[in-house]
Amino acid sequence: MTRERLGVTAGLTLLVASMVGIAAGLGSVARVVPLVIGIPTLGLALAELARDFAGARASPAGEDARSTTRERLVIGWVVLLPVCMAAIGVVFGVPLWLAVVLRVFVRDTWRSTVTIGAVLAAVLYVVLHLLLRLDATAGALVSWPT
Repeated sequence: MTRERLGVTAGLTLLVASMVGIAAGLGSVARVVPLVIGIPTLGLALAELARDFAGARASPAGEDARSTTRERLVIGWVVLLPVCMAAIGVVFGVPLWLAVVLRVFVRDTWRSTVTIGAVLAAVLYVVLHLLLRLDATAGALVSWPT
């Protein structure tokens, strides 16, 4: 167990607890889904925090450095998703991000990567733009013709 890991777990537990507290103050209909998701998440976060305090996560020497690097890389890619959506729009940003992740991390074939990206773009376009009539193709940098 490292102090960094304990700090991250404690921070996330506080974040989830605050979200549950906020959801508890909502109206009776509006709070159902946040509480159904938030309460079990808070329970899992508290269990993880207890495991971190108990030292149940002792790892071999050198493993912490590798997992920390991997965790930072994943966090970077997760942060890149909303940036990509804001820059070029949801309909094209999400499939582009997914295609890069599939190609770089999963090492998927080009055929599979392009197929999955194209199908996802088509589904997002039909659902968001045609059915829900949302302008999900516009981004801060690019506004695609629809």
